[in-house]
Amino acid sequence: MISGLLVIVMVSCGRTDLVDYEVPFVAPDAGTSRDAGPVDAGACPPGFALVNGACVEIAASLNGLRWELPCLTLDPDYPDFVCFTGADVTQSTTMLGAPGRLYDVRVRVRGVVETRGYTGGTTVAPLVRRGAEANPSTGDAWNIYRLTVSDPAERWYLNASVSGEYVCRPVDATFTVRVRAQATVTLFASSVDGRRSQIRNRDDAGTPLVAPGVPPAPMAFDGQFLQLDVLGVTAVP
Repeated sequence: MISGLLVIVMVSCGRTDLVDYEVPFVAPDAGTSRDAGPVDAGACPPGFALVNGACVEIAASLNGLRWELPCLTLDPDYPDFVCFTGADVTQSTTMLGAPGRLYDVRVRVRGVVETRGYTGGTTVAPLVRRGAEANPSTGDAWNIYRLTVSDPAERWYLNASVSGEYVCRPVDATFTVRVRAQATVTLFASSVDGRRSQIRNRDDAGTPLVAPGVPPAPMAFDGQFLQLDVLGVTAVP
């Protein structure tokens, strides 16, 4: 028995600050508690679910999901505004939790991005548009940044504003995504054009942007990036 304030990490890549306990909690061992017999769902603290007889942190694999598009070289024609980056980036993970169960996951997305115009959908937070469309065939060369969930299928674009700006914008958006256990959650970044170009990390005044509290803060990242962190998880009734 461990009393007082306790932070438990059930998965090696899991979140260390999602669940704080102010009451005693006994961690289950291989499907049973030490003295109380088989573990049931009620033995799992908030943010955890009973899976194969053990309490697992539901959103552990989502927390800290991140992509980066570094500036590798400057565009010789527009060195103050444009640089070249690498290939598209796809970062995927699997949602944990009780098999078949739906969860509402409150997420916070932070970073530095160039903006792009999208068609349709609904704005759910600054620069975040749910259910929109991006059509690269229109000749729009501004980057596409997207969060997708496989079940229930949904997508959110994370740099939704207007195309054509030669500056970047900070993102700090909080919203809720619904995810079924064992669904795939993916962060995707595409520089779209064949030159692999992107806008340099500069604001309207030409100053590099820093996302407070997100590495490499207090330094600016030389390029663009987005990081997803989990604020809370609620099972859908």
